[in-house]
Formats: sequence, C-alpha cells, structure tokens
Amino acid sequence: MKILVVEDESDLRDIIAFMLESRFGAQVLEAPSGNRAIEIIRENPDISCVVCDYRMEDGSGGDVFAFLRQNQPAMKFILCSSGPPDDYPEFREARPAAHFQKPFTAEQLSAGIREVLGLTPAAMAQQKPPRYCKIRTQTILKMDLLNCDLYVRLSDTKFVKVVNSGDVFGESDLLRYDEKRIEYLYIRIEEAEAFLQKFTRDVLTISKAKEAVPQDTAIVLNKATLEVVHEMTHRLGFTREVAELTKASVELALRCIRDDPRLSCFLQKLAVDPNSFISSHSSILAHVSCGIATMMSWNSESTRHKLALASFLHDMTLESDQLALVGDAEGLAAIEARFGESGRSTYVKHPEEAAKIARGMAEMPPDVDMILLQHHERPDGSGFPFQHNYRRLSPLSSVFIISHDIVTQFHLAGGDPDLAKFLLEREKLYSAGHFRKILATLQASLK
Repeated sequence: MKILVVEDESDLRDIIAFMLESRFGAQVLEAPSGNRAIEIIRENPDISCVVCDYRMEDGSGGDVFAFLRQNQPAMKFILCSSGPPDDYPEFREARPAAHFQKPFTAEQLSAGIREVLGLTPAAMAQQKPPRYCKIRTQTILKMDLLNCDLYVRLSDTKFVKVVNSGDVFGESDLLRYDEKRIEYLYIRIEEAEAFLQKFTRDVLTISKAKEAVPQDTAIVLNKATLEVVHEMTHRLGFTREVAELTKASVELALRCIRDDPRLSCFLQKLAVDPNSFISSHSSILAHVSCGIATMMSWNSESTRHKLALASFLHDMTLESDQLALVGDAEGLAAIEARFGESGRSTYVKHPEEAAKIARGMAEMPPDVDMILLQHHERPDGSGFPFQHNYRRLSPLSSVFIISHDIVTQFHLAGGDPDLAKFLLEREKLYSAGHFRKILATLQASLK
C-alpha cells in the first residue's frame, strides 16, 4: 500500500508518515507542496490514498484534488485543513473521501484511513512481515566491499536488485541515488546477520587503528552505526549480531573520547541531525556524558564504558525519530496529543525496555541498566517511570540526566553552545544531591 502525505510543515508531515508506516506498514511518499504532490502522483499512479493539507505556497490541496478528479478519479483524497471543505471552492461540487480538521489526533486519522481504504482488522492481520531492512545510502558508503545484494523499493511488494554482493558502493553511486531522491536501499532479512557481522568488523578496524580518529569522523560513523542497530533491532530483535555492532560502536566512541575528553571542545561541534535524531542524539550524548564525568574526575575507563553504552541504548526501543524528539523536547502531553495514548505508553515504557535489553547483553557492566531506568527521572521527582527524586538517583544517572538535557536543549536552540545560559536556567532544578556537585563543576569550568 502506497500513501502520499502532502504537508508543508515538515514536523507534522514526519509525524503523519510515521503513523502510516508503523500502523499500516505503508510505503509513504512525502511532498511539501501541491505541485510537488502532482509530480509524485504522475510518477506513482499506484498510490492508494493522498492525505493532503490545503494551504501551501506552491500549489494548494485544491489543486491536487482537481488534478485527481481529472486524471486519477479512483485515487482516494483525504483533506486535512484548518477549515471545513465548504470553505474551499474546489470541494463544493465534489467532496473528499474524508476530512479532518486541524488539530486532529493520530487515532482519528488512522480510523479515517482504515474506513476510506476498507482496511478491516482481518485484512490488517493478513499483512506479511517485512522481508527487507532499509539501510541509508550514506551508511553503505562507509563499507569496503559489500557482502550482500542491495535492492531498491518500487512498491510494497516489489524490490529490484541494483547492487551485487562483492561490488564497491562509491561516491558516484551515492550521487546517482541522491539525484533520484533515494535515501535508502534495502537488504534481505536473510542476509542481515552477515551484513551486521561485516559492518561490525569494519567499525572495529577503524576503532583499533593506530592513527588518531578525528572527532567528526567518529561522530558520523557512530551515527551511521546506530542507524543500522536501530533498524535491525526493530526488524530482527536485539540479536547477538546487533549487540556486537553496538559494542563496536561504543569502542569507536571511547577511542575518540580518550584522544580528547574535553567537554568544551566538543560542545563547539554539537549538532543533532533532526532527520536522524535518535542516532545522532545518542552518539553526541556519549561524548557529552563522558566529558562531564571527566570533569568530575570520574574518568575511569569503566565509567566511560557505562555512559557510552547507556547513550547508545537509551532510545533503541523507540521506532520513530519524531516520537523521541517530541518526547524529549515537549513532554508526555505533547506525545499524547500527536501520537495518541499508544505513543505515550510506548514512550513511558522505553526506559524499562532499554534496561531489559542491557540486562540481556553478555558481559554488560553493572549500573548500565540503572542509568537506563533512571534517564527520564528528574531531581524534583517529576520524571518517569518511577517519579524518583535526587535522593534515589545514582551519581552516574545524575551525570547522564544532565547530559541528556544539554544535548536536547542545544538541539532545540539550533546548536548554540551557550552552556552558561543553560546552567543559569537550571540552578534551582539542579540544586540538590549529586546534581548540585555536577552543576558547580560545570559552572566553575566556565570561569
């Protein structure tokens, strides 16, 4: 099933796309304007449904609807707008298949799409599990020789092989797919374990090289590695191969941190990628938390290992970058408004799910599961899942919580590393227990 989402607000478009992918297993195409939507419809006449905003700068939802009436009358059109259809001239003679007035909930839109497309519970239950895993083309570029075939996705059921096992995927290949707006290629589920094993070896080779690993290079590679871990976790489960790749990524991060553990140097390069929030946020969190621990003189190899592992695992059970970003930035109420009760429940449970993964990993150092359990608690007891206050939060959990706050807030500020302002705004919140000591150390470092 292929669905086109037409919306000029990128955040809302991402949320709708996530809902359609996660609830319906749909292949989602996206357009920021009416005219771009019309181009996509011409290129994809097998689209089942168009979910469309009305007011957009480069072509309105009315333009898309008029095009469908003339060229694709069987294609379903769902209008999502601030006003009722009667407010717009294009809908006075013919009606959309459904209409949702903003703001609407994920449950409302989901129910509407099921009704419009006739998706009964029995039909939904018959959907086959995915046979392919997606891999970002930028990640494939970082491998040497490929040990599996690569496919491009043409529809829900049709994948065409475009690169053979044993070939080299180079810069020219990346450019070719970028020009076609193809961000991901796919590997077969059956070949995923072999892919993971080779990718793990490649990462370990870099982390164990004698030459220093530039910080920027390590961050980019960590991000790519975590994207693979995240995708494979949700397709295969947290298998032994996925766990080994996670450990290899931790080793690479620790190699870079050993070379330069200074927090002040790293903050100048802080930039979270909103399109890959979980992977880039997690990679940066490892560097920031280890930098703060070093400033506290808690700079043993064991401490760094625990913080880096917790950084890479803490959001691993969340499927959506948008769910993680909205939760970190705006809180549980915003999640429920945008993703419904099921989204809120998933987010509230993810610290416990991450801790469960940690406990299942071989040779997991102690305390990592506790850091993961407590990473959304707050010193004033307002966090979750247990509402613990500073008296019950461990020293490393306290470092991790403050580091998580720094990375999230700097992302919201567009990467502006104004640590002094951040600390001033949180003096009251971080005024007790281990938080007070960490706050004082950070403030002293700025003088």
